[in-house]
Amino acid sequence: MENFDFVYTTDSYEMVEPINFDGIIVIDGICGSGKTSSIQEFISEVSKADKTARFIYVTPYLKECHRVAGTLPEDETSKDSPPLKDSLGEIMYLKKDSKDEYIEDTEKKTLAFKHPEKGKYGKLPHTLSLIKSGANIVTTHQNFFQWSSEVKTLLKAHNYHLILDETPNLISIYNGLNNKNKTFDKKTYEYLKKREILTVDTSTKKVKFHEKDKEGDEVKLTAYEDLFNACKQGRLYEYGSPSTCLINKYDPEIFRCFKSVRLLTYLYEGSIAKCYFDLEVFPQKMVDFTHHFAWIGMSSVKKLIDIVELSKEKHLSLDKNSLSATWFKAPSNKSKIEKLKVLTENFFKNKSKVVSKNRLWTTFLDKKDTLKGIGYTHKDNFLEFNARATNDYRDRSGIAYLVNVFMNPLLKNYLLSHSVSVDEEMYSTGEMVQWLYRSCIRDDKPIKVFVPSPRMKKLLKDWIEKTEKFSEFSKKLEEERWKDFDGTCNLPGLKL
Repeated sequence: MENFDFVYTTDSYEMVEPINFDGIIVIDGICGSGKTSSIQEFISEVSKADKTARFIYVTPYLKECHRVAGTLPEDETSKDSPPLKDSLGEIMYLKKDSKDEYIEDTEKKTLAFKHPEKGKYGKLPHTLSLIKSGANIVTTHQNFFQWSSEVKTLLKAHNYHLILDETPNLISIYNGLNNKNKTFDKKTYEYLKKREILTVDTSTKKVKFHEKDKEGDEVKLTAYEDLFNACKQGRLYEYGSPSTCLINKYDPEIFRCFKSVRLLTYLYEGSIAKCYFDLEVFPQKMVDFTHHFAWIGMSSVKKLIDIVELSKEKHLSLDKNSLSATWFKAPSNKSKIEKLKVLTENFFKNKSKVVSKNRLWTTFLDKKDTLKGIGYTHKDNFLEFNARATNDYRDRSGIAYLVNVFMNPLLKNYLLSHSVSVDEEMYSTGEMVQWLYRSCIRDDKPIKVFVPSPRMKKLLKDWIEKTEKFSEFSKKLEEERWKDFDGTCNLPGLKL
């Protein structure tokens, strides 16, 4: 891995302290290993040492933005509620006292993370205004992905550090050519090229949107709003000959405008984010945080994860491709899908032994209604299979993982055609483990898991075994390091 450097360390602050490194610092650790709390310590320490330092914290969900900033939403029942404000219109920074009542948090108010607010043209205008003023900002992956070229000049004018909590979707297949059609419509695409509303750079393959066609007639932008914005932000590239799809790729120059970039994730080596940074030739330094998890005394994953085997699973005659997106679409598998639903009902009723509110399951969204069965019909029982960084399901202990995850084949071929290596088994493992850690296992509590896909089940078992071996190695290493400890601390950065 030419652009990849591995760092092995045991001290949590050492893992996130300022490093003179012009690239991406990846803090890679299993869920619950303390990455978020350590990065918050990093923010606090750097802001004290450097009064000019500013931070942008990006996380998948708005609810997590409130947690990071120490704010409350206006409406706690709403998924997308802006922060609560006082009578003067200022954001309120809150914490709980000994009576479990909210009071003002002066430390949070000092850092004063601002939430970009949604206006007529989305959150981008207010985001640009906040960056221009040098505010500390907390925002979502969705807003981050909408940033335009104007942000680059503004970022360079300030001393900004970027923190990405989990990997945003930095490169993907573009699935929209107008506001109604959310799939790649080749006919529409070729029509827009024929009218020269869309043109493709012959060298870079970047797609450009023109507000007038070749006849000089103005284009109705409301019909192609998303396409127009994506082209304006310079994100779309044609791939294939003849054109097979559009690649939706984040502007890499934005990352180069930050003083430092830190990414908090797990199993980074198999992620699409790593493929993206390899593609754009970013140096990467990975700091291993899983070691920290091993020696802070959390339980063995082997003891926490009980993979439930159902006796009738074998009657489904599943193979390594079963439960993939393609498998679900095949008419010949209709009866197997019906049997899979019955097996899932049996798992929740007779094997998981938990009440409905403690159950969690997933599959592809378009198959959700087909597989939804008795005992797991409530909307809160379901969580999308690619969900990350949410704590809303940490009470769930009965888990059904009804999906077989593969990287999009078009995206995979695009990366391979640009000499980017792809570890699809690691990618699939990462997607599954991240999802499983939305449950109560993140609080060191046991879960029962139903994984009918033979491929995903094997990947999970392999991951458990490797994690166990690494945990044992970590513990032995720690014992060796502290064996002759005489009360004097000689470990760099470690405070006793």
